Amino acid sequence: MKSTIVFELAALAAVALCNPSGKDFTQLELPGWDAGDRLFPANVIAGYHDDYNNQTAKSWSHHVLERCRTFEDGTSTISYSAINSGTPKDRYWFGFCFRGGRTTATDYVLVDGVQDSIVYTI
Repeated sequence: MKSTIVFELAALAAVALCNPSGKDFTQLELPGWDAGDRLFPANVIAGYHDDYNNQTAKSWSHHVLERCRTFEDGTSTISYSAINSGTPKDRYWFGFCFRGGRTTATDYVLVDGVQDSIVYTI
């Protein structure tokens, strides 16, 4: 019986390490989209960027999602690549963590030049 309890505690600890926030996020299929007015800028918790050659769409979206999991109020993310509005005019990765509850397609807008969008929501 003791070994069963130890095994169950170890399994629970492993789950907690994989999902420390305890929130389950699901991916929305919205390629080429960006956050709409309900989310940006009022509900931004944090924003991130990286050089385009340092990441893939998948690795970048996971990075942003894991950062969002560290915020108690984090309920959705968007990650994408786009041309920098400043200089130089190169493609970069951008990502945002939002508060404000579950999101749907109505919270996002299709934007020219945005690529590789991946959205997660609770």
